Amino acid sequence: MRLPLMELNAQSAYIVVGTLLTCHVIYRFVVRRLQARTLPPKYWSWEFIKNFDYLFYTNINPRNWVKFQTNLGPTYRVSNIFNPMSSICTGDPENVHAMLAGRDWGNQFRLNGMGQMFEKGLLTVDGDEWMRSRKMVRPAFQRNNLDDFEVLSQMTEKMIAQIEKEKQVVDVGALLTDAFLNTSMHFILGLDPGKEDDGRPFSVSEFMKLWHEGIMGTGLRLILEHQHWMLPKKRFAIVCQKLHSFIDFAIAKARQNKDAQKSSKSMVYTILPHAASSADARAQLMHTLFANQDTTSTLISNVVQILSTRPAIWTQLRTEVLEQGSHLFTFDNLRNNKVIQNIILEALRHRVIATPIGRRAIRHTILPKGGGIDGQSPLHIPAGTTGLVNLWSLHSDPKVYGADADEFKPERWNHIKPGTNEFLPFGAGGRACLGQEKAVVETAFVLSKLSGRFESVQDMTGEWKPMGGMTIKNSSGYKVAFKSSVEMD
Repeated sequence: MRLPLMELNAQSAYIVVGTLLTCHVIYRFVVRRLQARTLPPKYWSWEFIKNFDYLFYTNINPRNWVKFQTNLGPTYRVSNIFNPMSSICTGDPENVHAMLAGRDWGNQFRLNGMGQMFEKGLLTVDGDEWMRSRKMVRPAFQRNNLDDFEVLSQMTEKMIAQIEKEKQVVDVGALLTDAFLNTSMHFILGLDPGKEDDGRPFSVSEFMKLWHEGIMGTGLRLILEHQHWMLPKKRFAIVCQKLHSFIDFAIAKARQNKDAQKSSKSMVYTILPHAASSADARAQLMHTLFANQDTTSTLISNVVQILSTRPAIWTQLRTEVLEQGSHLFTFDNLRNNKVIQNIILEALRHRVIATPIGRRAIRHTILPKGGGIDGQSPLHIPAGTTGLVNLWSLHSDPKVYGADADEFKPERWNHIKPGTNEFLPFGAGGRACLGQEKAVVETAFVLSKLSGRFESVQDMTGEWKPMGGMTIKNSSGYKVAFKSSVEMD
């Protein structure tokens, strides 16, 4: 029995379309296999859609970055079912420079995850909008804004008094996190953290709780990107709204304070004249509040905990501080003291604070290395590829830091001079952290005050277990026991 002509034509059409689709799939497969011959080594992910296993392994223990690079080479790729090179991970100095200093890589992809809490600012925009944000924020980090230690000194003395009151084990990380959020209230928002009767919508302690909750929610949204719709929305929206209301209060208060607009060094007063709106000012302040608070507190916590297992270096630091006396506590003297700065530099190298610096290719571009069979040829990077900079491997390169690069030795900085692409604790290029001088000198100030007051510090945490987040911290906390000279007698 013969099929009707219409039915026969439909079957033929299905066969032709099916054959064409099959040929296309085979063609794409062959092309990808041929391309893969010139691509860097591949991290084999068992979760082949979002590579959550890779994200999990590198966040739960950031030292896996070193492990993967040791096994795969200085530049390797992570692929998914849709893309043979969805991410490129590198610790090669030339590639690092291209990613961080080049104009072909941007940050705007973060807006999808950070936008609800932080809106558009330095960390979430590119191009002219980024330049405008940086121009607004930069004046607050000029030298004449950084050499006034009055608020920092008050915070440090208050923290020392709290340590002395406890007389037992303290989590110095928790103390410092709260303390630097308090100093940020003054430096960024122009608010006195101890003054609760000025009409602010809620207390600083409540702001801190909401802030930490918001950071956690933002981190999850960054990881999930366009799939963050799966997360609960209502509570996060309430947290963001409350945080915004607190910043809006600070902005309104600054607008009303005409006298302070002429004399205050707080960032809110430098931003307001250039902001397009109150919402624009709020975004810039939120971005800076985040960057200012977590980096310095984590750095100081790391140094204290490292020295709690190295009493000889603590004693060296204490001796230097006591010998220098009160004149040490100026910007120049703290910044130029070799003993103090060597300790800080080595801590920045030995315990990386920044999570892998992420960029995304905003157009087709080229990395200097990573391509070819030997990995030494240029590597073509398609637009949309995520680039990750492996600071862990970069900062432990024995060719730069010596065969003992895995050890904590501040004295190595007396004879090494890493290149600008070999030591990047605060990033590089135009997007390098504006507050790096502030972070380093404040770390020097607090460490000098602590070592001058306490004769020793003892580790009460045990093994350091780094865990990724907005910054890399010890998942076990920073529990130490300070001992003053009176207690030791």
